[in-house]
Order: sequence, then structure tokens, then C-alpha cells
Amino acid sequence: MQPARYDPFGCYPGRADGVTQDTQINGPRSGSLAAMTKTSFKAADLGALAGRVILGVIFVMHGWQKLVTNGMDKTEAMFRAIGTPAPAFSAHLATWAELVGGVLLILGILVPLVSLILIIDMIGAIYYVHAGNGFWSGEGGYEFPLALIAGLLVVGFVGSGRAGVDHYALRRFRRA
Repeated sequence: MQPARYDPFGCYPGRADGVTQDTQINGPRSGSLAAMTKTSFKAADLGALAGRVILGVIFVMHGWQKLVTNGMDKTEAMFRAIGTPAPAFSAHLATWAELVGGVLLILGILVPLVSLILIIDMIGAIYYVHAGNGFWSGEGGYEFPLALIAGLLVVGFVGSGRAGVDHYALRRFRRA
């Protein structure tokens, strides 16, 4: 009889994919990596939640600034001054995309779609506001909106995680 070997991945040597007759019948052994990753809430879910909430708060604050702090008249005037096409429409579109999009990110609703919309919003911000100022955000450059795009790409591809409304609302589609 061979001595028991420590097997953190919950499988026996032999198959490259780690599947054995034992794990097919009984599931992964407790204490194994395979068993630990079967938990209901993973570190990736926590990361998705943190990313969504941080980005969501940033976008809500910027949308709120355009709508309430500065007011739509000043926001439209700023969009007109920087040469944005259809400045009144663009100002309202950016304001509501950021405000509503931020709330949807926080709640984890339609995360990939919202991320895409906000990425387009940030590309517009880079093109019309920041590109002429260089890279550094301290000089009015595109560093900050570019970082927001990076974060939006991550949460857009990862999705809402288990702590988002999408996870529960779209549950029946995942099982199909």
C-alpha cells in the first residue's frame, strides 16, 4: 500500500486535467484547492464588488458635479467652449451616463453594457478635454480618464460577480 500523498488540488496523479473517478463520484476532497474554490463567495467576487463600487462612486460624483454642483447651464457652456458637437445634448448625455451608469455599476446591473457606455464617455473626455494637456492628470492630462477606462475594462469583462444584481437576475440563463 502506498502512503497518502498531500494533494492540494483535490486530484490524484495520472490525469492532466485533474479529474479522477473519485472526484467525479464524490466531488473534491475537503481542504483541497478544488473544494475551497467551490465556496459561494470568492475573492474574485470581492474584487469585482470593490472595483464596481469604487468606479461607480467616482462616476456618480462626476455626474452629480455636472448636474447639481456646476448645474447643467455651466456644464453645457463648458461643453460648448471645448468644441463638443451638439454641446447641450452631449452635456446631458455625459451627465446622465455618469450618474446613472455609476449607480448601475454600484448595484451590479448590466455591468458589461454600462462599462462600454462609460468607456465611450471617457474616450470623449480624453479627446475633447484632456488630450491636448499631455499625460499627467495634475496638468489636466488624460491619465485619470485612462485609468478609469482600465478599471471599466476589468469590471466589464469580469462582470458583476456574486455580489451584483446581474448574478441573481441572470441566474436562469447561466444554467441553460
